[in-house]
Amino acid sequence: MRDYTIMLVMLDTPVRINELINIELQDVKENEIVIRETKTYFERIVPMSRKLKEQLEIY
Repeated sequence: MRDYTIMLVMLDTPVRINELINIELQDVKENEIVIRETKTYFERIVPMSRKLKEQLEIY
């Protein structure tokens, strides 16, 4: 389940692996994910699909 969710996040959003590792629960909003620790040190907001949102709720 965890690996499937990680793969969906990687495929659905343009996040790097180290950004994915640093995503916390409060970073997941209604239809977006806030990436705080980026390569350029600037916070960015990444949209997510409905399927990814459903999978995150299951996980």
